[in-house]
Amino acid sequence: MIRVSATYKLKSQHAGSIDAAVSEFVRAIREHEPQAEYRVLKTADGLSYLHVMAFPNAEAKQVHEAAGYTRSFVESLAPRCEEGPHFATLTLVAGTEAESE
Repeated sequence: MIRVSATYKLKSQHAGSIDAAVSEFVRAIREHEPQAEYRVLKTADGLSYLHVMAFPNAEAKQVHEAAGYTRSFVESLAPRCEEGPHFATLTLVAGTEAESE
């Protein structure tokens, strides 16, 4: 399993403006990438977001990165950001879900 995080902070004038796009993006992932795990969280300030994703293999990650809906989301997000997006590869240390690696 390949795990990745993406973090970003919106400019204050864009607080909440990306939520509908995030929901649409996640719907597209659910439809086109059924093996991907994807969660989006937002901090209480309404500006900082964390995306946590997991892909079964490198090919699935590449499919996600090349997808039109991913490119569209990133293009709509970038001009609204004060910081990021920043990406990091993650290693699972422990969790409550059954691990499928």
